[in-house]
Amino acid sequence: MKAQVPLLLVVVSLVPASLPAAVNIMPSPGFTITFDGNDGLNFDAAAPPGGSIVPNNLALASNGATAFTSSQLGPQLGIGYHLTANINDGFYGNRNSWIAADADPNNPQAFAGVQLTGLVNLTSIAFGRDNGNNAADDCGGQCTDRSLGVYSLQFTADGGANWTTIGMLNYDGVGDDTALGGAFTSYFRHEFGVSFAGGAPIAANGVRILVPGFGLGPGGTDIDEIEVYGFVPEPTAAVLALTGLALVLRRHRRS
Repeated sequence: MKAQVPLLLVVVSLVPASLPAAVNIMPSPGFTITFDGNDGLNFDAAAPPGGSIVPNNLALASNGATAFTSSQLGPQLGIGYHLTANINDGFYGNRNSWIAADADPNNPQAFAGVQLTGLVNLTSIAFGRDNGNNAADDCGGQCTDRSLGVYSLQFTADGGANWTTIGMLNYDGVGDDTALGGAFTSYFRHEFGVSFAGGAPIAANGVRILVPGFGLGPGGTDIDEIEVYGFVPEPTAAVLALTGLALVLRRHRRS
């Protein structure tokens, strides 16, 4: 058993040199961002409503979350997609995606995000450019553009009054392949684990992503869905005690 350890260490050390990463993860001080290699998970070429379905997550509109963006390209073009509502509509694909408008007031820091129904312990964030719904009249099938550049992952715990950057992801396209589930492919869906540096989950009631580009031009970033995963924190002892006291007082008043 001990003799195998040096061999494993050698193999791991050679991976970065032989397989250039198409994503450079840059966590902010005090935070950790991890990537387990998922590439296009849940991809489905079929169109909605039967296909391209996003798995259940905290960011879905059907779960009460609210999408928000710095602007939307759809109204500018007079089309029924590339809208804010597409960020958490529960479907993948270019026809269910968002792009910021040419006149985005926050350029070059256009953004898209979701406001959650309450505080959660955030554990991962997923997003992509086109994870299915391959309409041939859009990109001739799979859309492979509008995905490169630097994304900033941010969270808020006060409803959006203040935002904190968890870190940045640089999709540089180096080593990008075209195989679903293979090496990193920038235009498919990817999920990133997020936490404080010590491993504790992040308390948040909103998540947003600052995107590399905006507008109709070739640099305009496209996101078909933002997914948020985590869990509702257990109430503290103090909260439980106050809740119990309130119930006792309510019963006392009724008597």
